[in-house]
Amino acid sequence: MDSKKHQMIEGVIWKQLILFFIPILLGTFFQQFYNMVDAIILGQFAGKNALAAIESTAALIRLILNLFVGISTGATIIISQFYGANNHDSVKKTTHTAYLFAIIGGCILTVFGLLVAPSLLGIINIPKEIINMSILYIRIYFLGSIGSLVYNIGAGILRAIGDSKRPFYFLVASCILNIVLDYIFVALFDWNVFGVAFATAIAQWCSAILVTLVLMKSNESCRLILKELKIDTTILKKIFYIGIPIGLQSAMYSISNVIVQSSVNSFGTTVIAGWALAGKMDSFIWMVIEAFSVTLSTFVAQNYGAKNYQRLQKGVNLTIVFDVIVIGMISLFLFIFAGVIGRLFISDKEVIAIGKDLYRFCAPLYFSFVWGDLYATTIRATGESVKPTIITMIGTCLLRILWILLVVPFDKNNIYLVIGCYPITWIITSLLFTFYYHRYKKQTLDHQILVA
Repeated sequence: MDSKKHQMIEGVIWKQLILFFIPILLGTFFQQFYNMVDAIILGQFAGKNALAAIESTAALIRLILNLFVGISTGATIIISQFYGANNHDSVKKTTHTAYLFAIIGGCILTVFGLLVAPSLLGIINIPKEIINMSILYIRIYFLGSIGSLVYNIGAGILRAIGDSKRPFYFLVASCILNIVLDYIFVALFDWNVFGVAFATAIAQWCSAILVTLVLMKSNESCRLILKELKIDTTILKKIFYIGIPIGLQSAMYSISNVIVQSSVNSFGTTVIAGWALAGKMDSFIWMVIEAFSVTLSTFVAQNYGAKNYQRLQKGVNLTIVFDVIVIGMISLFLFIFAGVIGRLFISDKEVIAIGKDLYRFCAPLYFSFVWGDLYATTIRATGESVKPTIITMIGTCLLRILWILLVVPFDKNNIYLVIGCYPITWIITSLLFTFYYHRYKKQTLDHQILVA
């Protein structure tokens, strides 16, 4: 295979961004799609308690997973930089180090999920009528930890060299499998939340196997040779330097969201289910944001490694424009059809009404998240990870916690006051990142253009 086939360091920028973005978006869509199918099948065949049981654990699951996912992001950035600089020996070392770490991390998460995570559910105000289902779900879900981390690392490796198509194919295959198993386990076998969690674990393992086989057969420098799996301590330190701050930031996001979820849980099962419904709708927004972030990260890292600083900045500006336009269109569509979409998930009219209103409350301001997310992505892709983490922790995580602790008590019965912390922190974080990028990072890149 031509080593330049997937490089993003030359050519028409907007075309490369779009061609890379579309498979990422479609892959994320299918991933969200099977998450929504979980909710639809549970809502229609098992009722709102089962739906609430899964949603009540979501923030805690993300908290546990995000540290390891952040480390995989660090590996992806490093591989992209090495690949852009044509340092293929370092690409090989990073691939094998990251892959072995994913296996080790998956083993740790499996044990943690089975033995420790269930006991944490008792501290986030999960209603008594759904606590047993929540415990069962989280235990079965974490049986897929190794598969989940291996897939994330494997897909990240392929995306790092500019290949976003095959990770998309793997997600489609796992999503189809997950949907079929969901229906069999829940609708036919009546396994409730156990069936959804078991189906997800199986799908995660299958996607991991697929990405592993492709990497083993690759002709690129990222080819995986199982007998050569080992930890290169120098490479691992570089991965940790970038990845751990990203993971800590994601963990802080999740901690703040666990606190928010705890406040939501205090409103009872119906509101939890409504909040879950709103979350299923705004997942369309977040999948676009995530897809643009992954696209920009690969583009920036490769061009930074190749020292194409002016091209890098053009890509950043184009991605922001694309992101705002797409999010605006999707937000408007969902705002108009929120009630219709809600009926796909559940027949409970009260839950639908709450979900619709909660989504519409946030919808007009989703676009404000773009600048903070993409400028943070750009800064990290150049290898600077600590400062973006600090900015996010202050602008998002800390402020959400303070909002829940200091503002919400003024009217504890107002669910809109609880979720108001989201648009407030999106705006503040975007302002902080916009200032930092233009005041410091852009000036650095401009200087490197002049001396290049």
